[in-house]
Amino acid sequence: TDLVNEHNQRRKLLGNMGAAIASVAEAIVAVTYLFHMGSRAGGAPVPPSPAERARLREEMSNLEQLRHELEDQRRRVQKMSAAREEELRMKEQELDRREQEAAREAEEQRQREEEARNYPLQDYQVQANWEGSVNVGLVGNSGVGKS
Repeated sequence: TDLVNEHNQRRKLLGNMGAAIASVAEAIVAVTYLFHMGSRAGGAPVPPSPAERARLREEMSNLEQLRHELEDQRRRVQKMSAAREEELRMKEQELDRREQEAAREAEEQRQREEEARNYPLQDYQVQANWEGSVNVGLVGNSGVGKS
């Protein structure tokens, strides 16, 4: 890794110095590496840094604020929707009322038509064979050509 490469570069620089100084330098590099990596193996997962944790806390705070704003908007829309829903409910009730009224009138007309069709003929109409016939009457002043 980068720390190992840095260690090798320092070792080259210290190459002509005494073995004691090189050993101290190597110890410092090793301690720095261990401090950076902790006791984890090279491929072990790295815990989040304080900066990453702070960024996440800030993001969570922003998300919470956005959630509150969304809930406020939802309540406003629900109030508007409730008013709109009430308006639609009233229109639906009016439509239902008018449909029932129209159905009653249609039934009344059907009954009247049925009664008219089935109305019994008077005795004189039966004797005169009125069923299935039409009587035509001409009216007007005299001399206008009714005949």
